[in-house]
Amino acid sequence: MKSRFLCEGCGMQVPFDAASCPYCHKEFKAVRCPVCGLVGRPEQFLSGCPSCGYLMSNELSLPPSRRKKKKKRMKYTFERKKKRRSAVPLIVYRFAGVVIFILLVIIVFLYIRSLA
Repeated sequence: MKSRFLCEGCGMQVPFDAASCPYCHKEFKAVRCPVCGLVGRPEQFLSGCPSCGYLMSNELSLPPSRRKKKKKRMKYTFERKKKRRSAVPLIVYRFAGVVIFILLVIIVFLYIRSLA
């Protein structure tokens, strides 16, 4: 199996001797193995990583829209905050707002009527 060279910026497959990505135009300075992190010249990686022997899988050669998405791990050890839901449904707040509005209209109407 032949090594595939993928752009770190967009994930698309690029020729091994490319100086920059033809899709996102990111410049390449070296090749880095995604498993062990070894950095070197592209010629060293033609038959896989010289350190760990890793070859890119067929899934990585797919365009980014067709790849399986990995779940992101949390960077911190504390738990995510859960959204707290109110014990009172939203319809109750809407109803209370309408009632208060009607009462204000009645009060203003009676006040104007008493001035006349």
